[in-house]
Amino acid sequence: MRLNGFLFILVCFILLFNACDNNRIYESYSHISNMGWNKDSVLNYSFHIQDTVTNYNLYFNLRNTVDYPFSNIWLFVSIASPESTVLTDTVEFMLADPSGRWFGQGHGKFRDNKLLFRNNIFFPDTGKYRIDVQQGMRNDVLKGVNDFGIRVEKIN
Repeated sequence: MRLNGFLFILVCFILLFNACDNNRIYESYSHISNMGWNKDSVLNYSFHIQDTVTNYNLYFNLRNTVDYPFSNIWLFVSIASPESTVLTDTVEFMLADPSGRWFGQGHGKFRDNKLLFRNNIFFPDTGKYRIDVQQGMRNDVLKGVNDFGIRVEKIN
């Protein structure tokens, strides 16, 4: 009886967890070397869009340590469409407030940030899109960034 109750709760938890993420179209992460994120290192992500009528949100997911030496991060971003149109952008995200208190979730040494890059956008063509991201800080090697990823999700 005790095992059946545990299995029931486990199944409910799994179903609830999966139901909360139905809007995710794509999510992928890149691990950054402990040596740091070199300014010449370009992170590449590719995903397919089938629905050109729906709008989407595009997020950057960044995991940094509290040893990260800045309160912000600059990124160079390019997005290539299936038709080979390339849009480029330079964006800044704040990772800490002016007093030095880190944003994001986490305890101890690590902080996870879900940074909204583009809100309520649409992709005009079906097919494969590619996003390339480079760190745009003044340091040739940026220490304190552990993982970087992107997430594309549908808007209901």
